[in-house]
Amino acid sequence: QQQQQQQQSSTSTFLAPSLRETEPGTRVRLFGLKNAPAMNGLEGELQSFDESCGRWIVLFAEGQERAVRTENLEILSSPAGAPTPLPVASLPCAAAAAAA
Repeated sequence: QQQQQQQQSSTSTFLAPSLRETEPGTRVRLFGLKNAPAMNGLEGELQSFDESCGRWIVLFAEGQERAVRTENLEILSSPAGAPTPLPVASLPCAAAAAAA
């Protein structure tokens, strides 16, 4: 398992649970979800960080939004340009919560 994590981290970067410096627009992949394993491997884009529940709002290709813990996100690519302040999510945490 450690070797698998090293291989994955060589091609992408995992978010630390307390990391909030990542910016909206960053492409991510979900992994390690236990309550919604079917969502593992889905890719989306960070929209905003919800301070009330400590989760990122992730927008998926089909237009669905979910609130996901940072420890369940793998960075695929960062948006071009300078970092921007993180907006506070307008969705209530419970409304967008993933089963992470």
